Amino acid sequence: MATNNDNSGAAMAFGFVAASALIAGALLFALLAFASLVLTIVCFAAWNKPIQFFGGTITPEEARAFVRRGLIGACLVPAFAFFTSALFGVAIRPDFVIYLPIGGYALGSVVVTYHIEKAKAEAAQSAEAMQAVITPQTSPRSSHTVEPLPSAYAAREHQTEREPFRFATWDDEEELRK
Repeated sequence: MATNNDNSGAAMAFGFVAASALIAGALLFALLAFASLVLTIVCFAAWNKPIQFFGGTITPEEARAFVRRGLIGACLVPAFAFFTSALFGVAIRPDFVIYLPIGGYALGSVVVTYHIEKAKAEAAQSAEAMQAVITPQTSPRSSHTVEPLPSAYAAREHQTEREPFRFATWDDEEELRK
């Protein structure tokens, strides 16, 4: 009895998915590294005076913070990689060591700055929404005042004379019979 347990189709699909993920990761790494390089040059231009960049203004404080976050990432990512390598006993390939600080700089500068700006925008949006809820919307006052219309109750009261109000007594029924 011959059984054919050939799983080459599943292995091939898994290999294709893994290769696609590796290529996508390499492409993302390259794009982030290039973006961090370009934005670092722009930040060095804005180091001492604000500059306009794609419709926004980059202040010296923002430029310095961008570069500072990148340098922190360039130090922390290799330190974390070497720590986990020593902890788990997995060697880091020597030709990959150069990519660790580059990736750390890109993560620290571009990715962290993106998330900070996104959080600021969300906070500003929620503050505007809260302000709209707290502040009532008033219409502008007109120059003339409109007097309110008299109610139906007030008109009825002026037409007929009513008896003055009296409290009821226990012997109301006897008074009604009279």
